[in-house]
Amino acid sequence: MNVLGARVAAEAVLPELRDGRGSLLFTGGGYALHPSKDYASLSVGKAALRAYVHVLHDQLAGTGVHATSVTITDEIGGGEARFDPAVLAQAYLDLHHQPETEWHHELMRY
Repeated sequence: MNVLGARVAAEAVLPELRDGRGSLLFTGGGYALHPSKDYASLSVGKAALRAYVHVLHDQLAGTGVHATSVTITDEIGGGEARFDPAVLAQAYLDLHHQPETEWHHELMRY
């Protein structure tokens, strides 16, 4: 689900973005970095999504399309300011507006 859904979504919108600036922003989780034996399938899926977006980012270099993953390692809205939904939404918007010279394959939220 993690990788296939991301790939299908990317392939659906990429033809529309190739002639101009655009962003493909994917959300991952901490299990990509620290797998859980209790959530092994989810851990593998998040790690695969992270790897897929890294490759996609490299493939799209120079096209004007930014692909990045936002890895969120804690509960959204759980009381910490950096995981507040409004703060995260601003981070996504900032990624979209970044100059191409600042693009990276991943934004980490620890």
